[in-house]
Amino acid sequence: MKTFLDRGVLSECADAIPGFIDGELRASVEDPDRVCVLARWRDAESYHAWGTHPARAAQLADIGHLVAEIELAEVFGPVFQG
Repeated sequence: MKTFLDRGVLSECADAIPGFIDGELRASVEDPDRVCVLARWRDAESYHAWGTHPARAAQLADIGHLVAEIELAEVFGPVFQG
């Protein structure tokens, strides 16, 4: 978790990638070295553009070894916002 925070992954997304709304890191209660990244995007197109953005490539170059071999990603739309 510290590596993600030190690298500034989420703040870099906010600064560099249009359509990024916000994100958070969550650590496993059983294994604090295992993290889940949750992010909100303006739309699915913004999320998909992030995948090919140079900032994403730089992040993977720096911390890609920490990303699971199978990166789980799924796009969800809002049902309720309160």
